[in-house]
Amino acid sequence: MTKKLLLILIIAASFMSCKETPQENVDRLKNEIAMLENMKAIQVRESESTRQRIASLTAEVSRIENAIRKQKEEYRANVHKMEAAEKRHDMKMHPDKYMYVVKLRIHQTTYTLSVGEYIKNQINDAEFEIPVDKHYYNKCRVGQIVNDPSLKMGSLIFDGDFSKYKVKISGKRIVKRF
Repeated sequence: MTKKLLLILIIAASFMSCKETPQENVDRLKNEIAMLENMKAIQVRESESTRQRIASLTAEVSRIENAIRKQKEEYRANVHKMEAAEKRHDMKMHPDKYMYVVKLRIHQTTYTLSVGEYIKNQINDAEFEIPVDKHYYNKCRVGQIVNDPSLKMGSLIFDGDFSKYKVKISGKRIVKRF
């Protein structure tokens, strides 16, 4: 009988420890699911808001970088203008301190079907700088041909070579004497 009594007590104790019925348990779980779904919706809204703030800040950073780049370009242009104005002023005050230099390019053109001759002419191009007076410097322009590029009659008669030389101004600059 003690065994039966003990078994009854154990069964009663186990029923007493189960406070919720299965329906109450289902309702509790439904409430927890609803609460978790609400938390998820709040986090999704916060995430979207954060994405929008990041996009806004990225656009602002881009705008600021463009403004900085533009200011740097304006600064460089102003510095260049000031340096040029300073150089012009110095050239007016001390014209003997400056030298006018023209860069000449000499190119031979040979009228032939030989690729080797064409390559040789390209390799043999020469470029050098010579000082000139201010009047000639101001008169000439880059790209101007300074010789008469006619055929070389001596080479045509003695060698059968149809070629001509062209001397062209490829650059010009004003340098300060040392």
